[in-house]
Amino acid sequence: MLARFKEPSWNNPVVRFLDVDGKDVIERRDGVWSTQGLVARMIAALEAEARPVPEYLSVVETESNAAGLSRATFAMHCFWEGEAKLGALDGVVDTRAAFLEGKEVVEVTFDPAEISYSALIDEAQSLQCASTVYARDEAQLEIAQERARDRARLSRENPKDAPPSDQRYHLRQSILHYLPLTPMQAMKLNSALARTEDPSAFLSPRQRGLVKKLEATARTRPHLLKGLDPPRSNEQLGDYAERLEKKLSESE
Repeated sequence: MLARFKEPSWNNPVVRFLDVDGKDVIERRDGVWSTQGLVARMIAALEAEARPVPEYLSVVETESNAAGLSRATFAMHCFWEGEAKLGALDGVVDTRAAFLEGKEVVEVTFDPAEISYSALIDEAQSLQCASTVYARDEAQLEIAQERARDRARLSRENPKDAPPSDQRYHLRQSILHYLPLTPMQAMKLNSALARTEDPSAFLSPRQRGLVKKLEATARTRPHLLKGLDPPRSNEQLGDYAERLEKKLSESE
């Protein structure tokens, strides 16, 4: 392969995408060390061939490319519903069910480059997920008062996490809960399930294969799934995926 592409042995990693004739679809690039860099090349190759970019790949791109994220906190009558609705918004990267001042709230992590704080408040209000808008500082308070008026208030207190059983409630009721998912993937799946939409677009082919194994295990040896609780951080996903694969192999 090195000889074919005239690559020196020390030059790695090199990423190339080829057509059926072995010709480059996009220009080669070396020094692609990160998830962000690799996903960007994958999407560029698909777009160069006028092929659709899968939803799951777009999620990985957004999540790995996000920088300068901000947080917003909204109170509503039910944080299960709040997570489902707010998690479906473009620009929202993560959600967390919590309590603040005795109210159920959702703490939203969002990318200001995709959705501004003022636009996020407007969306939350239109979804009836902003009975109170908790500003985290004076700058947010000024915007919140402009958009939400008397429903805006300043709170420098960190929301207290709701129990794990209340996090992404709709996903937890599904077999998909056991999948190794990035935080944004889990959020999108939770929102799709809440709306009774097909969530498979947010799953990679390998994850869809795991779903079939999980369903079979749940039917025949459900005890193997007890104690499995996927992590919320990407750093721990690899270890969890290995543990899950081992459990599922025991059921075959």
